Amino acid sequence: MSEKETLAKRGLRYLSGTKYKRLCYDRKFGLLKAYSDASWGNTENGKSFSGRVILLGDTLITWKSKKQKTVGNSICEVELFAVAEITKDIIWLQNMHIEVKYNDYINKPTKLFCDNQATKLKLQVKKCEIVK
Repeated sequence: MSEKETLAKRGLRYLSGTKYKRLCYDRKFGLLKAYSDASWGNTENGKSFSGRVILLGDTLITWKSKKQKTVGNSICEVELFAVAEITKDIIWLQNMHIEVKYNDYINKPTKLFCDNQATKLKLQVKKCEIVK
């Protein structure tokens, strides 16, 4: 059996085992909240990993974790890369709110949570409020 067939079978087994599971969302939405974090370099190639989560109120709407494309020289630089990536997602979501005329959330600040003090000091973002 080829590797593709093995992966396809694994995917089908996963889907059949989870067909009765579902995501439940609350009807009460709030403002956008974003969380960003990064780990500084690994011993193999020096590249860092970053993760991000965006919530609408208490409802998870997007998340991602991936290896960064560049090697950071400090944890602050690595965290700035992570914040830059989540900021792109925030801007896209804010523009989507404008397009669908979701008036309750247009021109409201998005709270962006980051756990690195040096990164917080370097950031001065117009539409994102950095929470300390």
